Amino acid sequence: MTINAGKPMTYKIELNNQPDYIYVAYTKQANLDARKSLTNDLIQVCKDSEIFDIIIDTTNMNHAMSPIDFFAFADAFCSTVSDRNIKVVIVTRKLEKFTVLTKIVMNSSGIVNALFDSKKHAVEWLFGDSKN
Repeated sequence: MTINAGKPMTYKIELNNQPDYIYVAYTKQANLDARKSLTNDLIQVCKDSEIFDIIIDTTNMNHAMSPIDFFAFADAFCSTVSDRNIKVVIVTRKLEKFTVLTKIVMNSSGIVNALFDSKKHAVEWLFGDSKN
């Protein structure tokens, strides 16, 4: 299943099976409405699929998402599915743009999270194959 959003499309959500995870690929820079839409779509896909391991790939965005974007995501996500164990991996080519505060806020919201610069490393981390 794939969900495409926006005109022009700013992200797509894909379900990956075996291993089970949700993959979100930003296809261009997302404005506030697109980010809010993604959060709502992602919550619904998680509930429908019962999958709460998520990779959000921002490598094709014009610039890295700011930490505040992930704070808002964590608040909305956890207030809706707080009874679940949630793992989120952010894939970005600009790791230096993220702060320790981003990780603390997401952890405090109940989201186990990490940042990587490749989808391969993100999948390894999600499923415990990584030595990191």
